[in-house]
Amino acid sequence: MAKTELGSVQKKFEDLNVIDNFLFNELEMQEDTDLAKEFVRILLETILQKKVTKIRLFSQFAEQGRNPGQHGVQMDSYVEACVGEGEDTEMMIVPIKPEVFDIEPNTYHSDSEERRMRYYRALIDSKLLAAGVKYKDMKNVTLIMISNYDPFGRDRMMYTFRNTCEEEPELEYDDGVRTIFLYTYGKKGAENKELVELLRYMADSRQRNVTNSNLQTIQKMVEKIKENSEIGVRYMQSWEIKQISHDEGFDEGYGEGYGEGYGEGDRYGASRKLIEDIANIRKNLGVDLKAACEVLDITAEEYEKAQKIVDNIKQ
Repeated sequence: MAKTELGSVQKKFEDLNVIDNFLFNELEMQEDTDLAKEFVRILLETILQKKVTKIRLFSQFAEQGRNPGQHGVQMDSYVEACVGEGEDTEMMIVPIKPEVFDIEPNTYHSDSEERRMRYYRALIDSKLLAAGVKYKDMKNVTLIMISNYDPFGRDRMMYTFRNTCEEEPELEYDDGVRTIFLYTYGKKGAENKELVELLRYMADSRQRNVTNSNLQTIQKMVEKIKENSEIGVRYMQSWEIKQISHDEGFDEGYGEGYGEGYGEGDRYGASRKLIEDIANIRKNLGVDLKAACEVLDITAEEYEKAQKIVDNIKQ
């Protein structure tokens, strides 16, 4: 999961696009598993241009690095699916081996996309290589990153990487790993019209960008999610929002009692920020004061205390 950009803290829930991490994860892990599988099927078939069947979704939630000095990343899920048509050999259908896919939407430009994908691969391999599994039986893995910026600056819609031999480029080195980077606005290699339309829609998920039946199916899912107020509250409670709020000092003193251990200016600044945050949450989500306080894990009494501090200093 990518780190959220600072500006996205202010993005309204109803303005989220499919490329935004939160909405993408909600689509991929919907309670209605049939809808979730349909979402994944549309993505994979459009990207790979092959039939995709027998989709299985796995919640991974591999979160690390909570302690200082530790590296951390969160991968919410990965997908297992069969790609392509089975061969008909002497009237017998040769079964297709399932493959593993990790699809990562990303709007945050990191300093090393390649090494981040390498880390994702390591996490997946650690899950797949269970005790007793032979190396030759390890499933093929495809890592797919979809970003609204060009990760390599070549204005290409799709970048596909596999391992090769430097001395003998034609020598096949099949370790079962493929990495695909998709740039939503890339112009080179944009022959696949359906993929172009999908990527444009993911970057700007409004009805006006729905150009085919597959996108209309996804749009209906998006509308259903955005109509769910509980998911809206969960969006505001997400780890990414809280982390950025912490970095900005938004939650300075939340739950600690305003005015304790702060100077006059600090008390006023922290209290005023809390009041503003609550107002934004109520406006963006259309919830009452109690629900807005729950988003920030504070009580109504703590909110009232902050309000008194602001009112007293203003006077």
